[in-house]
Amino acid sequence: MIISACSNNQESNEEKDDQSEEAPRETTQEVVNDPPSLDDLEDSPEAEYIRYGEKLMKETNTVMADYVGNELSCTSCHAEGGLSDASSFVGVTTQFPQYRKREGVVFTIED
Repeated sequence: MIISACSNNQESNEEKDDQSEEAPRETTQEVVNDPPSLDDLEDSPEAEYIRYGEKLMKETNTVMADYVGNELSCTSCHAEGGLSDASSFVGVTTQFPQYRKREGVVFTIED
């Protein structure tokens, strides 16, 4: 027994080729992140956390000596404090909460 199907769609291969040459749609948006200078921060508890975060990024091996076994800092991989395109932290919070199948649990950004 042979079964076949036919279509009444008479679109030619040439028409299909024309459609495939359309410009691709933009599927991502650029994330703009222009944080203020640390010098411009007012004295506040929040500003102290921000300053501590910068110190942690730049001086990881001294601030977190019990957890770092080398002379590297976070900025060794995350250039410009995680703001550049190299291992950027910009937009990372949009990836959480995140289920990880290997561990079988949901991780939050705080984890």
